[in-house]
Amino acid sequence: MFCGNCGNQIANEATFCPFCGNKTEHAPVTPVQPVYVAPVAPQPAPKKKSLAWLWILIGIIAAIAITIGVLFAIGVIGGNNHGKGDDKGTKNDPEAVAEAYIMAQLEGDIKTMLELRPGKYQKYYEEEQYGDDDDAEEMFEYAEEYADELDIDVEIDDFDQYYEAMKKITKAENEEELGKGYKFSVKVVDTKDMRNSDLENIQEMYDNDEMEDYINPDLIEEGMKVYVEVEVDGDEDSDSYVITVYTVKYDGHWKVAYTTRDDRDDAED
Repeated sequence: MFCGNCGNQIANEATFCPFCGNKTEHAPVTPVQPVYVAPVAPQPAPKKKSLAWLWILIGIIAAIAITIGVLFAIGVIGGNNHGKGDDKGTKNDPEAVAEAYIMAQLEGDIKTMLELRPGKYQKYYEEEQYGDDDDAEEMFEYAEEYADELDIDVEIDDFDQYYEAMKKITKAENEEELGKGYKFSVKVVDTKDMRNSDLENIQEMYDNDEMEDYINPDLIEEGMKVYVEVEVDGDEDSDSYVITVYTVKYDGHWKVAYTTRDDRDDAED
């Protein structure tokens, strides 16, 4: 299914959206701070199999968060270990940014995902979404408890430790579901210039009081939809699917606004 808040693809049984933290119909009722909701409509779920375990994992840890959009690592094609590409080249190449973002998502590299969002998105995440010490502490406790269930010894007192813990947690989940020899590969299979209406929607998404100190929507110059094919190969399971990555040129550098399912079969207005 797709999140009714941010429009991203999530597992049918997920209780929280791994991208924005929004509760689904399966989630228990808990109080959540009201925040801005991105103008992205929910979409029907594709019939293909998805990596439910990954979405559920990140969703549990992000349960108290309400962020707008998505997640990526500086990227590599194939394998568990990926190196850092040329920073200047990545910033100026929407395809490289899209591949990097998806790889980070697969590996639980939340910090890299935030760095590949427009503007000072990481600061927004840490200062606005978790500016309250109690909220941050609760999130860190969620991660520590879940890591303990996976027999991972982590201590989380700040965001840097949290980001490192999430990579370890995701790796453990990957190995449990796919086997220790699992591999991910990502590659761009298509691109399309973004429609003006899509670009305007993204500008509106960031045009709110909560984000005004972190992202300037007027710096979004153009956009491109990048279609990234994900191949998952493991001893226990395998999968293949395509994700649409909405990339925008922000202040001269390409960034990721959000992702959805493969929409190439949808009619263009």
